[in-house]
Amino acid sequence: MRALFVSRHFPNPPEQATYGVFQRLRMFLEAAAGLCERLDVLFFAPPSFEINRKSIATWQDLLRVDWALDINLFLSHLDYLEQPTTGALRYYLTGTLDYCNQHPYRQAAGTKQAHALLERLQDKPDFIFLHRLSVTCACWHLRQRLPPLFIDLDDLDYLALSRRLRQMAAWPGERLKLAQVPALAFGTRKVIAAARKAFVCSQLDKKRLSRFCRPESISVIPNAVPLHEAVATPQGTKTILFIGSYGYPPNADAAEFLIKQIWPRIQRHCPEAKLIIAGPEPEKIPSFQESPQSVEFTGFVRRLDELYKTVSVLCCPIRAGSGTRLKIIEAASYGVPVVSTTLGAEGLEFRNREEIYLSDDPEEMAGLCAFLLNNVAVRQAVGNAARIAFVRHYERKAVIRRIQDELTAALSRRG
Repeated sequence: MRALFVSRHFPNPPEQATYGVFQRLRMFLEAAAGLCERLDVLFFAPPSFEINRKSIATWQDLLRVDWALDINLFLSHLDYLEQPTTGALRYYLTGTLDYCNQHPYRQAAGTKQAHALLERLQDKPDFIFLHRLSVTCACWHLRQRLPPLFIDLDDLDYLALSRRLRQMAAWPGERLKLAQVPALAFGTRKVIAAARKAFVCSQLDKKRLSRFCRPESISVIPNAVPLHEAVATPQGTKTILFIGSYGYPPNADAAEFLIKQIWPRIQRHCPEAKLIIAGPEPEKIPSFQESPQSVEFTGFVRRLDELYKTVSVLCCPIRAGSGTRLKIIEAASYGVPVVSTTLGAEGLEFRNREEIYLSDDPEEMAGLCAFLLNNVAVRQAVGNAARIAFVRHYERKAVIRRIQDELTAALSRRG
């Protein structure tokens, strides 16, 4: 069997592509590779990336080594997005009828991307796997019958956009983009109707989509990580962690909310505590330039196991976005307790006050963090309970087998 995998999330470089979107991408790639004799992967790379035979061969070798994947790599460019020359109203209303006209979806909606996809179809793949909604724009240009389609919708784009604009619009006028949300929802429905199977990361997301799509066309594949060795934080360590990629606005917002609203309250309860803000592009967090007291910005962390050995509690004050937080699943795999907003833990199978602590009030979140910092026995009990729940729901090898079972079952059906 031969498969074609299409994504715009080019792992550049692979060894640093370790955050949520890439971990899920890699999980589906491994599942497909285990079923297929040949796996072709088409990435739409940034316009500035140099594409030639040498670069493709180099990156193919890197992915085969760093991700342990036997793939055939193909690259094409995304289109440049020029600065708008029209008024704001016209600019924001352009994509109200077709999501492929929205920023940044139109980067993958041009003839260049459609031609790259058409070239790969000449090799007659048995199925196509589309990674996220944006790459579907390239498909609508093609005037031919396609092999069975699968799509991963771990992020419900219409929901993520709506939440971001309501919670953290860059300026009041940006909320005009709310007019684009219905087109994104309709596009999501269109893609699911065209696919043999659509995958989401939680039962909650399946329930949302089932309001306007057939439930049997949607399957839940949770985010997952390997089971790690449980960490034993040194006695007396009182460290709070937040981790993420801060090029993703909800992570930058959460880090700023933690530093400004929650962290000062934790310090009042626990003056000796320390806060670690880990992950790439910390300069996109407004407080980064202020060098706040007792806050360490690590940048990209290569060895998460070493980091977690120094951590007492993960705080996840996410206030926007959709999907499920890999950072919470990852902390549970190490046996580290989590304090999160309800949105941050949305869709995850952890019981409040037993396997996780949930609150949306900064004062209460700070109190919960301080309580765990100051009570080692409770901290260990919650972390252990979270780790048991992790094994039940989010262990990576078991989830990869579920993906393979879903693909095999769907391909065996006529349609």
